[in-house]
Amino acid sequence: MRATGAATLTCLALGALGCGGSSGSQGSGLRACQLEELRVSTRAQGATGTVVGSIRLRNPDDDACNVAARATVSLRDARGRRLAVGIPAPQPAASTRRVRLEGPGSDDAAVVSLVWLEWCGKTPGETTVTLQIPGSGELTGVRVFGGSNPSCLFEGRQNSVLNVSDVSLVTLTQQQLG
Repeated sequence: MRATGAATLTCLALGALGCGGSSGSQGSGLRACQLEELRVSTRAQGATGTVVGSIRLRNPDDDACNVAARATVSLRDARGRRLAVGIPAPQPAASTRRVRLEGPGSDDAAVVSLVWLEWCGKTPGETTVTLQIPGSGELTGVRVFGGSNPSCLFEGRQNSVLNVSDVSLVTLTQQQLG
């Protein structure tokens, strides 16, 4: 995982238990979860010059399904225009791994962690995320960061960076499940 430090920071900041741990079983033979069928929740908070967020995916279906461990994410401004942010290339190791999501009664969620650094452009308004997972489809208009944008710590900087973790299986606390 390229953004190991960022993902660890996200897991600690958002209070996710089991973050970065086992991905669950490989899920071979299971159907692929379709993103539009999953329950989606988000969480974010600011830190010095950054905004840390996560997208949680839970399976409401009685049958288990799986998602690929590699997600593609893009940011859009309030008008729907794609923001120019650098996204570091992921490590190839996760490209074949799958995360198994059990149905109702499970405390597990598939989580994509995001750390957005250094926004020195015009204020984009409320940003949204487009999330794509191979074999599972695409979600657009996901509100992760609310109206928060990372601050510009180095005036004149041209590059904003969005670190995206691989999809991880996380055990949620009772408070997070509520």
